[in-house]
Amino acid sequence: MQSSSPEARRGCNGSPIRLGLVADDLTGSNDTGVQFAKQGLGTLVILELAGAEAAIAGAAGYDVLVINTDSRADDPATARSKARQGAKILLDAGIEYIYKKIDSTLRGNLGAELEGVMDAAGAEAAFFIPALPALGRTTVGGFHLVRGVPVSQTEIARDLISPVTESHIPTLLAGQCQRPVGHIPLGTVLAGVEEVKKAISDGMKAGQAIFVIDATTEEHLLVAAQAIVDMDLARVTCGSAGLAEILPRVLGLGQERAPKGLPVLTVAGTRSQVTVEQVKTAVRRNGVALILAQDDAFGDEQSRKQEIARLVEEVRRGLGQGSDVILAMEGTMTGTSKTPIVDPAELSRLIAAGLGEVTAQIVLGGPPISGLILTGGDTALAVCRRLQAPGLSICDEVLPGIPYSRLLNGEAPGTKVVTKAGAFGDREALIVAMDYLKSLD
Repeated sequence: MQSSSPEARRGCNGSPIRLGLVADDLTGSNDTGVQFAKQGLGTLVILELAGAEAAIAGAAGYDVLVINTDSRADDPATARSKARQGAKILLDAGIEYIYKKIDSTLRGNLGAELEGVMDAAGAEAAFFIPALPALGRTTVGGFHLVRGVPVSQTEIARDLISPVTESHIPTLLAGQCQRPVGHIPLGTVLAGVEEVKKAISDGMKAGQAIFVIDATTEEHLLVAAQAIVDMDLARVTCGSAGLAEILPRVLGLGQERAPKGLPVLTVAGTRSQVTVEQVKTAVRRNGVALILAQDDAFGDEQSRKQEIARLVEEVRRGLGQGSDVILAMEGTMTGTSKTPIVDPAELSRLIAAGLGEVTAQIVLGGPPISGLILTGGDTALAVCRRLQAPGLSICDEVLPGIPYSRLLNGEAPGTKVVTKAGAFGDREALIVAMDYLKSLD
């Protein structure tokens, strides 16, 4: 959605600023703003509504703007008005997405302020996801918990300024909002992005406009955020610092601030759907190229040689242009594998060997790379065999269960390698591994 302003404000890299926050107190403004700053996004916190337009007009080179409305202790009508005003200021500055920051223990005028932002943005839907797993704030069955205890049974219920006496978020919001409230349970989130999208679509057809989404882990937040962005419904989102850390990555903000270094070659030979989702997440990032190998081309010797030559050429072209390259199997990525002309087990062996050959030609013949990410045990072994490496010298752990090693001896001793079992890691595992390898350059 485009702003009605003549020209959008521009951030550090000259691109239009796309994300703005409305927070109800200063510490909340800061603890959420830092989630963007640590991802390399220039972030400005504006202390008060009064003078916010002037502050924005005089500020250049920021990627994220945060406005503190100082409204947590206000009556609901005043809080709604302030939130609407803050959102309008951001929208008038050309900002595309508004994040309504809330307290992770549900203090404040949650519903009133969210509706104020929705009013300003003309949003047909908004998403309320307050979980902050790193600090033990989770949402299950619509109930918000602090380290496993319903928030209304904690000391927050006795807060002098904004006591929280209701733990069930849909009930809490229904008492504060004019718009219908829906709930997407944890089971739907666990079922994945497509199921969350279906639940949102069904809820909107039923007239719901505000969706409470369960989450107990960062992976759940990522699934929810991806569904919202996929549906082009990220105009207004609402949450704590937890969702705030996830959202800019899913929106593709700050991508140009990925660690600089030589490109990384990822070879995804596994058929795991976990890796498929990781590949899809990674290729949304600027500077990541996906090259698909034809499964059935590995069935006979002549077509196999031709396919290997084609893949080497395409991978070299991508790396030569400075892109990180992911080499994956078309059948796995599209779910349209043809019936193999050879025994499936033999075809799998031939594919692994073929991917190993492509990888070896790149490692030995260039262009230079930061290192390799190898997903799936057969693929990793095939690459090591082709490069005649008798072992891997384990150096570090990039993510739980995902080690970083160097090839021992062979034709390319010391080559940096991250190996990943197909089903290991969250959606951003490949991105994290790419950045890790580049950080070693």
